Amino acid sequence: METEGRVDISSDFGALLRRHRLAAGLSQQNLAERAQMSVYGISALERGYRKTPQFETLTLLTGALALNEEQRREFVAAAQQAARGRGSVTVGPWPSAGSANLPLSLARFIGRETELEEISALLDDHRFVSLIGAGGIGKTQTALRAAMARGNTTRTSVCFVGLAPMNDPSLVATAIAAALGVQEVPNHPLLETVVVFLKNKTMLLVLDNCEHLISEAATVADSLLRACPNLRVLATSREPLRAAGERSYRLPSLGDADAVALFADRAQAADAHFTLTAEVRPIVTEICQRLGGIPLAVELAAARANSLTIDALEKRLSDRFYLLTSGDRTAPQRHQTMYAAIEWSYELLSPAEQRTFERLAVFSGGCALSAATKVCADEGETESDIVKLLMSLVEKSMLQADLTERVARYRLLEPFREFARASLAKRGDLELVLQRHAIAYLELAEELDGSYERTPDVAWFADGSRELGNWRSVLTWALAERGDVALGGRLMGTLGLLWATLPVEARRWIALARSSGKLGASQLARMSLVEAELAGNLGDSAVELARSAEALALFREVGDEFGIGHSLGRLGRALIWAGHVEKGEPLLRHALRTVRRLGASKRAAFFLRALSNAYNIRGDYSAARECIREALAISASTGAQHQVALAAEDLAEIELLAGNAELALEQAINSEGALRALSVGVRVPSALKISSACLISMDRFDDAELFACESLTISREY
Repeated sequence: METEGRVDISSDFGALLRRHRLAAGLSQQNLAERAQMSVYGISALERGYRKTPQFETLTLLTGALALNEEQRREFVAAAQQAARGRGSVTVGPWPSAGSANLPLSLARFIGRETELEEISALLDDHRFVSLIGAGGIGKTQTALRAAMARGNTTRTSVCFVGLAPMNDPSLVATAIAAALGVQEVPNHPLLETVVVFLKNKTMLLVLDNCEHLISEAATVADSLLRACPNLRVLATSREPLRAAGERSYRLPSLGDADAVALFADRAQAADAHFTLTAEVRPIVTEICQRLGGIPLAVELAAARANSLTIDALEKRLSDRFYLLTSGDRTAPQRHQTMYAAIEWSYELLSPAEQRTFERLAVFSGGCALSAATKVCADEGETESDIVKLLMSLVEKSMLQADLTERVARYRLLEPFREFARASLAKRGDLELVLQRHAIAYLELAEELDGSYERTPDVAWFADGSRELGNWRSVLTWALAERGDVALGGRLMGTLGLLWATLPVEARRWIALARSSGKLGASQLARMSLVEAELAGNLGDSAVELARSAEALALFREVGDEFGIGHSLGRLGRALIWAGHVEKGEPLLRHALRTVRRLGASKRAAFFLRALSNAYNIRGDYSAARECIREALAISASTGAQHQVALAAEDLAEIELLAGNAELALEQAINSEGALRALSVGVRVPSALKISSACLISMDRFDDAELFACESLTISREY
């Protein structure tokens, strides 16, 4: 948060902006979308951290608020007065975030001009459009281009939801909520929460790769469209979703000219010396025609331009395409062609490349090099050997590499993954590789859990979230398919901190593991502790008490000192929240001594916050203050940014109860800003509520009302 040049929170311009926004029934997020600003920009203006916007932004704000002429004059005058009195600080104009999460390819997008115009026209006239076509036909990239164009021309927000990594139909709503940043609400179905969030928003939702979850995708899309009048859905699938109001658009193959242009572009990427001469063009045209004009197949062929001449490429292709007539005669020709194209490229791989390609099929959502090595390497092969094989597969367009993040990730496109998995099963190695995958991701979960204390929260949760698809695959294999409850239960107990962000889903996995009745004491102890943490996050104090006590007894039975300390702290916190301070406080003190001795600083900070609540209830504000200050220091030093924001809120509540309203207000505003910056929007209403209470105690009732209304607006949205 910016502190330099801070002005009084009730500045005329900021207060006027907030009053007009609330009168229009808009949250800060709604107004930010309409005015093409960031949520922080709106918040900064209202709070007085930034004084007045540029003229262009002021114009956008007045338009977004639909002010009449008199209101507009008053609004502009307030902005001018703020500029004269304190100096102008610009906050915009801000770019639209409408297409911020669209994963556009870095390669050139070639052709499809006619198709994009037709898709745009369909989206103008209909609220549900699906792009239909075979694997590799280019549905995803075409949908992304259409969505980006619509976001740019109509200022519509666009959200991309990739369903390819999901293997459970019940996770469709989860994927949409995750893409929107919507969190689960206790005792409410997640889809209902998403509906409430989208109800008054103007948005285009792109649902990509629906075919393997088609029934649930259709049901969810139908529910959203019926309840949200300003929502449009653009889906991609290999077949229509067959939902009410759907308009299907079958994406054709590329025409000869576009296919040849695509081939030339990708061939030049593989070999800078490739030239589409008059002699070469007819052969390239023939190759593209044999490949059916399927973009992915064309790219596969072009990637070989650095190792084969065009004549040799055409000859190899001719030799392989007997499959077009010997395959399933009832299947669409595109499917046969795509299969033949993948198989043709597969046959050109070395035996080691083929084996690695097949084994990569067990990953869901891609993998890092370390995981690929554990799953794909045979005895005697090193990580360097696997690197060479992965790079070779990337060069041959059989594998996608994402080098934009801190750790490189590799993934198979879904048509390739299906082909590779079928080949792995045919070889008879599928079960063995799935077991390797499960063991590798159990080890990764244990490494992640062990790194929690020394890793900043933002990085830790990002690392964990990146592998959710793989962990879900392991849990499905272990708990639902193979019945390996020991492995599945161990994985659930290890991933407790990560599953805390997905409590409803986590409870389903735990119920599945518990139903077997085969969990050992250690596994059951860790799972009970996870359940207690989930219940605490959901406000279910009865379950939190019961599971904490159960975990404590089991950890004592197996002699796990850290588990005992953690369970004591969780049980103490649950007792205090249930009103039994005299019982909960000693347990928390014992837990604090244990986790401190074991070096678990982040958990110590959490227990200090809980202990401060006990002091608060008893009216010992000095002791409560000391607990929070220590928790803040620990959290800041360990990179626990979320805990820092929540500790600031705790301190605000302490100061308010102690009669220090101005200091409490400052801490509440600090907490609000930090929570917004961390995208923890669900906790913002609590900080706003404390700010309102502070202002009431200072007899600033108009400002207090604004904060209270803002708290209600966001609470309703969530």
